[in-house]
Amino acid sequence: MIKMVKNKPKSRKNNINVNITQPIEIKSENWIKGILNYKFLIPFFLSLIAIGISLNIHSPFNLEAYSTGTYIVPANLSDNSYQVMTFILPIEFINTGAKPGVVIDTYLMVKHKNIEVKYLPKYEIDVKQLHQEILWDNQINKPFQQFGLDGEDKIAKTVIFTGELPGQIITTEIGNYSIEVFVKDSSENKFLKKIILPIKINDDALKKIQNNDLVFIRSPKGYDSFTKND
Repeated sequence: MIKMVKNKPKSRKNNINVNITQPIEIKSENWIKGILNYKFLIPFFLSLIAIGISLNIHSPFNLEAYSTGTYIVPANLSDNSYQVMTFILPIEFINTGAKPGVVIDTYLMVKHKNIEVKYLPKYEIDVKQLHQEILWDNQINKPFQQFGLDGEDKIAKTVIFTGELPGQIITTEIGNYSIEVFVKDSSENKFLKKIILPIKINDDALKKIQNNDLVFIRSPKGYDSFTKND
């Protein structure tokens, strides 16, 4: 006798199908790349650059001045009672602004011990003349006068300053000196201190000055000497 064995139906597992209709976007952690992907930011950055350039173009006249020391030339008073110092400063005037301006005037305040003397600009000279005996020839030296500077321009001038008379005098002697350079320009209606030069005249430098050698006193110390040509 044959027994019929019925096959049990296999149980069907519940299969869950997930359909992804949109791709999953994995964002970069590099935020800079993310920002650069936005094209609308490019005009924004370009406008910032344009503003920066525009501000520089329209920056006002701004004067700076530099000097590294001074030539010292002794001069006798009219009665030969004292030998006083005359200062010859090489000065570089620089306009750091974009707009032009004018250097109107300048003067020195020279301090030594308890004496303070104002020195006025007298002549503007060529540096080459410093090595000649014709330094004080009025026909060669040009009186100092105001001058202009273009935007982001600079000019070097060598100016002879003499003590304001009548007034106190500073005699040629050993010691420490302070030279303050004041300048008035078209952007200000007053003189402003632009340079402070501390200098020291030692015994060797003084002897060369009194020997009529050309002596350049460096700031804050040291000196160079040259023999004048005939």
